[in-house]
Amino acid sequence: ADREANFLRNPRAWNDGSGRAGPNITGSDDIGFLRALIDQASRQYGIDRKRVYVSGFSSGSSMTQRVGLEMTGEIAAIAPAAGDLFGKRANLPRGLPVLMMVGDADPLAPWEGGEVVIPMWGSRSAPRPPFRTNPEAWAAMDECRDKADSRPYEGVRLTRWTACRDKVEVAFYVVEGMGHHWPGSERGPLMERNSGPSKNPFRAVDLIWDFFRRWSLP
Repeated sequence: ADREANFLRNPRAWNDGSGRAGPNITGSDDIGFLRALIDQASRQYGIDRKRVYVSGFSSGSSMTQRVGLEMTGEIAAIAPAAGDLFGKRANLPRGLPVLMMVGDADPLAPWEGGEVVIPMWGSRSAPRPPFRTNPEAWAAMDECRDKADSRPYEGVRLTRWTACRDKVEVAFYVVEGMGHHWPGSERGPLMERNSGPSKNPFRAVDLIWDFFRRWSLP
């Protein structure tokens, strides 16, 4: 924490439940931090506490899913991208709307799982479950009964689970041939080299906001 941030040698990461980083991260109360941040935003800006949303990429995606498990009653919806669900499956107090996205050529969040070489933290190898099981887990926790597939954009597969608890839904976008990237963002050579090919079939921020705006806490 006392050294300059660096993508490869000293990356910033969330305490996302994976236990894969050092004690400065695993000892951090990031759930408490986010609650304090929401409280401050409420005091300072008068935000609508029924319409608070969380999204994140990579480690931020895993942290977003930890928030979904531990702050279900405080968050209206979540949108994790290219990061695993590390926490234990839970009996949620309410249905939680979830939008998830990933590239099926992501070397750090592999579609079929397997050993992943993490370029940070000394190029450490770590096993990963199939990424496709992450949205399935959320659909199970939301007690969804119906499932349908479609192609909303060229090169994009969408699986949507509906008829879920509290009328929520789980949407899973898969970008064919994309690596570890956030669609619609700028990528430098370092990201391309370590994270696989990039694609922009849509702008993730627009897709996520169109999903978020539909949901609020009861």
